[in-house]
Amino acid sequence: MPRTIQQLDEIKQARRAEILDAALKVFARRGLEATKITDIAEQAGVSHGLLYHYFPTKEAVFEAIIERSVSDGLTIIDEAERSTPDAWLALERIVDAFLAGLRERTEFNRILAVAVSSEAAPPGIRLVIQQSEDLVLDRLIALIDCCERDGRIPPGNAAGRALALTALIQGLAIFGAYGGRFATTFPARETVLALLKG
Repeated sequence: MPRTIQQLDEIKQARRAEILDAALKVFARRGLEATKITDIAEQAGVSHGLLYHYFPTKEAVFEAIIERSVSDGLTIIDEAERSTPDAWLALERIVDAFLAGLRERTEFNRILAVAVSSEAAPPGIRLVIQQSEDLVLDRLIALIDCCERDGRIPPGNAAGRALALTALIQGLAIFGAYGGRFATTFPARETVLALLKG
């Protein structure tokens, strides 16, 4: 029995995700400049031709990994907001999820550090990162503003607080990505959220 269009699309999406997972490992191990498209195909267990069917260049693969992560971050915020009408509880859930991501996604954290700091990173990737940060910041500002209005945190600069929270999470990601004695020692949620009350 032939497959339906929906089944074919699901297979295609699953294969794309497998390629991105494999590429993440290669980029984390070799870096953006040293990685070849053949390295990604080999890690993914696919032919070069099939990989080119999904992504025309290694930079396109790299950009797709960044975009997927951005989407994951926004999904975390969406789910936290849907799970409770309380803005403070939503912030707690977001910080918990972000901290868990720091522990679980060290490979991604390593390539993100490269993407924001390397001259080799294509300009399009920097633009994707900037646009995603803006989206996340807008959502966090709205939640923090709610918390200020309902008295959960002192009135202040919601945008500055959101920026400080984001910078802390990003700094921890970069710190953890490069290893070292304290690479997996992350602060508790209460420590991170205390930043918002100051």
